[in-house]
Amino acid sequence: MSLSVAPTHGSVSNNVAAPFLATTAIKLLSIIGLLMMPFQVSILMDFYELSAQKSGVLATVETTCLGFGVLLVAFNLIRLDLKKMALLGFSLALLANLLMLLRNEYEWLFACRAIAGLGYGLANATASRLIASLFKETEKVAGYLYALIYLITTALYYLSPTLIQWSGSAGFYLLIAGILTLLFPLILLLPSVTSKEESRSFELALLLQRGLPVFFAIEIILMMGLGASWSFSERFAKSIELGADKIGLYYALSSASQFLGALLAAWVAVRFGKLVPLIACLLPWGAICIILSHAETEAAFAFGILAYQFMLAFFIPYLLGIGARLDPSGRIAAVIIGVQIFSFGAGSSLGGFINDHFGLNHIGTVAAFACFLAVAVLPFVVRNFDTQNMHHLESRNM
Repeated sequence: MSLSVAPTHGSVSNNVAAPFLATTAIKLLSIIGLLMMPFQVSILMDFYELSAQKSGVLATVETTCLGFGVLLVAFNLIRLDLKKMALLGFSLALLANLLMLLRNEYEWLFACRAIAGLGYGLANATASRLIASLFKETEKVAGYLYALIYLITTALYYLSPTLIQWSGSAGFYLLIAGILTLLFPLILLLPSVTSKEESRSFELALLLQRGLPVFFAIEIILMMGLGASWSFSERFAKSIELGADKIGLYYALSSASQFLGALLAAWVAVRFGKLVPLIACLLPWGAICIILSHAETEAAFAFGILAYQFMLAFFIPYLLGIGARLDPSGRIAAVIIGVQIFSFGAGSSLGGFINDHFGLNHIGTVAAFACFLAVAVLPFVVRNFDTQNMHHLESRNM
């Protein structure tokens, strides 16, 4: 693996290992709640005895606060350097998950998920800014970084269903807290990183005029549909009466497929640009969501969850790459990924609504519609970024 640090950020040396490991730890911290969302939704329904819709609302609260945390970092509303911001996010996330052990009233759970989401958001925007601004080849670095994360989550997915079966909600939230604690020393490896002066490079008004609102609208629709399928994927498995051991096995294998998807994204990014890989990903992804939600056999579920996770891992580095090209400070990348995670998590509420009013199988149909809509619109938006926004920004920097 050959990676290099961009020569624009003060105290960061040319040694890429420490910044890369620290950024990976911060990114894992920031998405651990999202990665484990199917298990959390089931815990809220099975152990806290909440309806699917209320469980989805709690997931949406978490991701809404995550989005708020992203905006705080993206627009420099909290005056901390990126290392201190990551540590603040870590502290809030750890506290919130431990507080879940104390009480089970809905209002208490609501507050805990809100605090956790804020912590995840601060960490997520920090990691996205580091990836987009600290390293030279954004998609390549993001691909390797996510591949490492997915290797770690393979073990989590395999162990979680059995752990929950034996220890319930307490075991689950202690597991999350334990993982966060293990990440703490890696976060400390990050040197103090102060972003360069951003007022000139981050021309928000210009970018809003040239396609970002349409991009964000499509991103929200797409990720809400896909998030609904992800959040209720364990319910798909339980609907065909798969046991905890097999569910854990297939989630572990799906994380391994994410590892391959992220590596492929790193390889493809430097050879085929952005548009072709995006379309090649989204077209089959919609069909996969239908297969997953309509699975009637173990083989169909296994194929659906592995293929779904492969596509997700392939897709995310390209979002970071789009943001990095639009804004070298990394703030647009932070907002794009924040919107992605917020919308993905908000899909839990959408999935709960669909499940309660129309049935579980229809969740995949909605996700497929979102994918096909994105295929129709995103090529024009991304091409507009390349031909207008980047031309303008580059001409100003000459």
